[in-house]
Amino acid sequence: MITFGVFRADPYFVPGSERFARTAAPTEKQPAEKNHRRSDSGERKQQSRRRRSSDQSESSEPNKPPRNSERTPEEVEVTSPRCFVGNLSYDVGESELNELFASVGSVATAELVMNSRSNRSKGYGFITMGSIEEAKAAVSRYNGHELMGRKMVVSGAKSSGPKTAENTTAD
Repeated sequence: MITFGVFRADPYFVPGSERFARTAAPTEKQPAEKNHRRSDSGERKQQSRRRRSSDQSESSEPNKPPRNSERTPEEVEVTSPRCFVGNLSYDVGESELNELFASVGSVATAELVMNSRSNRSKGYGFITMGSIEEAKAAVSRYNGHELMGRKMVVSGAKSSGPKTAENTTAD
């Protein structure tokens, strides 16, 4: 008998033969006791599933939140004039961001991250303010501010800017 994963290929398997009768479902001629292995294996599988699910509920990571819970965005301290702006509507343009943040201070650049295939906004971008103080004021004023029906997430940017050949180092 040849085994392929879960399936077994028997080269002598012929319907109607004695070997076929042994593997067939119980009939009036065959009592169910001869096929006790099948029912036991099903029970064993259910027991192992129950054990696995109870092991997972006790979980090795007790502080992990449930999957469907609402995630809170990570707040990054403002250490540069560059700010992350997230949870934007896809209809927001760079000009709207520039106008909005201009009320806090001078805006050096406003960049939206675009999908290269569809040329549509990915829903987040970066604002570079004139100084760190202006960036801190922008974060405190616009974090949670509603723009086009969505609450923006504004925080300090983790990186100093887009990757270029000048600011990347070869390892």
